[in-house]
Amino acid sequence: SLKKRRDLAIKVFQKSNKFKLIIPDGGIYMFIRILDKIDGDNFAKILLKKDFVCICPGSSFGSTYKQYFRINLAGNILELKKGLNKIVSFFDWYFMPTKKKSDILIEFLANQGIDDIFIVYGAANGDLVDAFTRLKDKTKYTSFMHEQAAGFAAEAYYKVKNIPGVAIATSGPGGQNFVTPIANCFYDSVPCIFITGQVKTQFQKPSPNIRQIGFQETDIVDISKSVTKYCKMILPDDDFIQEIKKAYIEALTGRPGPILLDIPMDVQKQVINYDEKSIQKIQFQQSFNEQDIRKKIKNFLHDLASSKRPVVLAGGGVRTSNAILEFQNLFEKL
Repeated sequence: SLKKRRDLAIKVFQKSNKFKLIIPDGGIYMFIRILDKIDGDNFAKILLKKDFVCICPGSSFGSTYKQYFRINLAGNILELKKGLNKIVSFFDWYFMPTKKKSDILIEFLANQGIDDIFIVYGAANGDLVDAFTRLKDKTKYTSFMHEQAAGFAAEAYYKVKNIPGVAIATSGPGGQNFVTPIANCFYDSVPCIFITGQVKTQFQKPSPNIRQIGFQETDIVDISKSVTKYCKMILPDDDFIQEIKKAYIEALTGRPGPILLDIPMDVQKQVINYDEKSIQKIQFQQSFNEQDIRKKIKNFLHDLASSKRPVVLAGGGVRTSNAILEFQNLFEKL
């Protein structure tokens, strides 16, 4: 039981003036957690009287993390508890679940309620497509023969379900075939997420003077910038989860529109620690400049009142902005 473990630890510490704790990886994490849950303050008082050093033999953490395993007991209880908390915080991070970035991306999209993603398979997006095999209960993919068709399917997905559509293509011509549906989403204010595979970062051209090194290497980011709200190649050292969340929010907030994420193959394969809570459904609210909107409404009402034969020209923006009912009420009053 926790109490027995705590009592045993207290006895050991009381019998020794100098104590060296040698435990395998992760043991200190569980040890501190057990003591802290039962009687953290009393245990801290006992530790203050000892020369306490924690060592993890043969640790996979390496020398980079040695600072986390040595606590200075010359100070007071508060300083000691700060040291213990530092260790616990590190292990909280270290023992987080790990997952491939490609799996994290597809799971994040599934958590937003996206239950169908439109793809054209290629060598540079293989890991992204493979991720679906581990998420069968959350989402699925529909294969297309041409990327342009997949892109238009993503656009239609939003217009029917009011959830951002997602399309995935490979590098080079795969991404280039996305340009027309991306532009269509941009001009129609449709929030869609376009994802392209890219050659490994180690094979990418080092200079703009070189046109191509990796197979099907194409700068799809620069090609798509003028018709996207946000366009980014995610590199190995980027905060992957932060980037995908930023892109998703950008597609939906303000005037909606498409975003493009270009993900090299080595980034797709990277395995990282992550907090499961960080990829759950995003809850956010639109923010508007209310003063500016009221001014525009006032101008509109003035023009409407002074018109003799008003004509209503309604477009797809009525549906995009979820204002069908409001439009019907306005039309009936007119």
